[in-house]
Amino acid sequence: MLRWATWGQYFAVCFLIARLAVPAVAQDHVLAGTFQTISLGDYAHLQVVDDRGLERSFFVGRDPSFKPFVEHPEKYAGCRVRVRWHRVQRYIPEAGSRMTIDEAISIEMLTVPDLKAFDGTVVTVSWGSRIGTCVVRARDGRERQFYITKARLPASGLRSGTSVRVVYRVTGDDPEHALEVKLR
Repeated sequence: MLRWATWGQYFAVCFLIARLAVPAVAQDHVLAGTFQTISLGDYAHLQVVDDRGLERSFFVGRDPSFKPFVEHPEKYAGCRVRVRWHRVQRYIPEAGSRMTIDEAISIEMLTVPDLKAFDGTVVTVSWGSRIGTCVVRARDGRERQFYITKARLPASGLRSGTSVRVVYRVTGDDPEHALEVKLR
C-alpha cells in the first residue's frame, strides 16, 4: 500500500492524472465536401455534404474566412470547400449547460463559383412577399427571367426600362437566382 507524505501531494498527483486524461486542445479534423448553405438562428450553422453524400452541420467559428459565406451563402452553394473543424465543449445559454458540438474553425473554397452576367433592359418586375421576378431583355432581343430579392437591388429600386447588369450563378434552374443587380 502506498503512503502519502501529505494530503497536498495526494491531490497534486490526482490533479496531474486528471489533466493528462483530458486533452488540453481539441483535435482538428479536415472535411472536403460541397457547400450547401449557412443557416442563421441563435447561432450560424454551416451545412456541407461530404464526399460520401452525408450532410454535416457545424457551428460557425469566428475565423474571417466565413465572412463571404455568411453574407452571401447563395453565391457559394454547390462549391467544393475544405472545412477545418473540431469537437469541443461549449456553454450554450439556450440549453443552460455545456454541450459537445462540432465547430468549424475555418473554410477554404476549392472551386470558384460559375458566375455569369446578363446585360439588358428591365421589361417587368413583380413582387411576392419576400422574393420577386424580373424579366430582362438583351439588345439582341433575348429575354431572361431572374428571381430577385430586395437586398440584391440598387438603392434606387428597379423599374421597367432601367438598363441593368444581372450577375447570377449558373445552376440550371429556370429562372436563375440573381446574386446582384447593378444599374448600367
